[in-house]
Amino acid sequence: MIVLKWYQLLLRGQSLGHLARSSLLLDQEVGLMMKAALLTHNASGEGSFKIESVEKPKLRNAGEVLVKIKAFGVNPIDCQMRKGMSEVKLLKSPILGRDCAGVVEEVGSNVKKFKPGDRVYAYVGSVGSNGAYAEYVSVPETILSKFPATFNFVQAAAVPLGGLTALQCYERIASTSRESSIFVSGGSGGVGTMLLQILRSQGFRNVCSIFGNDLSGKHLMELGLAPQDLIDYREKNYSEKVLKRNGNLPYDICIDLVGGPTSEICASLLKITGTYVDVTFFATPEARELLFDKAANIVCIANYAYGSKEELLPYYGERLARLSQMVEQGSLLAPKIALMKGLLAASILSGHQIIDENATAGRKVVVEVEA
Repeated sequence: MIVLKWYQLLLRGQSLGHLARSSLLLDQEVGLMMKAALLTHNASGEGSFKIESVEKPKLRNAGEVLVKIKAFGVNPIDCQMRKGMSEVKLLKSPILGRDCAGVVEEVGSNVKKFKPGDRVYAYVGSVGSNGAYAEYVSVPETILSKFPATFNFVQAAAVPLGGLTALQCYERIASTSRESSIFVSGGSGGVGTMLLQILRSQGFRNVCSIFGNDLSGKHLMELGLAPQDLIDYREKNYSEKVLKRNGNLPYDICIDLVGGPTSEICASLLKITGTYVDVTFFATPEARELLFDKAANIVCIANYAYGSKEELLPYYGERLARLSQMVEQGSLLAPKIALMKGLLAASILSGHQIIDENATAGRKVVVEVEA
């Protein structure tokens, strides 16, 4: 069919440029191309997105799965990459996006767990053929999991990055006493929302967090936190109230989901030899000095670390399956969504703006590919 159409165009005396454009259309017609949002930067370094037709990914080996993406998440790390911050070193493709949900379209000959038609979700990060801001991605079977049957694609796409980060935070402190006092900064965000649920489901009750607007405070109470467990960081000297909430005793564990000046608050609230869980890598020099002076145990959380070696890749699929189990057991609720419609530059930029303005209010930004 393709050869016939090319022959017909040549007979009509079409130009080479027209033939090239026609070739692109023909490729799309037979499924060789896909739409994707490519990250671009202007002369000043400001990042934006351009929707382009690019080559559809192919299975790179017998253990891969081709997924048709139905929805993808927008995360702070995407915004940081757009701005050219240090996270840009993790960029393996001009197509951003680290979590998605979709349908299995094709499987390699060695794939055992999945078949075409399965509904799956994944943290694709730098272990896929491209990022998630696209119509397709090809990934190793080991990073995939079926998502909860009660979820739709949009809900499922809201889970991977935040859920894996929250679960890793929990696993790294899981051996500590359930009586430990824990302060969580940024509890109403995507990671915090799931982390607080996981901590409570695993028996941790002495947990305090902060919020910055009434919607966020209400959201945290819906997750099970009591009013006395929540401190409004808009109030003057709020750290004193966080300390008072723990009987004026320093905290055993501080989980920092914000970084920057908040890392200094976390460091000041931590007890000698306490545990500081660093999720952002945005701790200030002042915070690092205080943590050193307190001989703190510093736990670094980095989802992408497990993508550095092939033998570690099953971490992703196994943990996503565990998150699905938590949902099915009722210990993890469906995330609240800030929904953007369509694989459009405007939709993606609107999602980035919500994150840039700290206006998520407990919602995960998700773009539905086929609006």
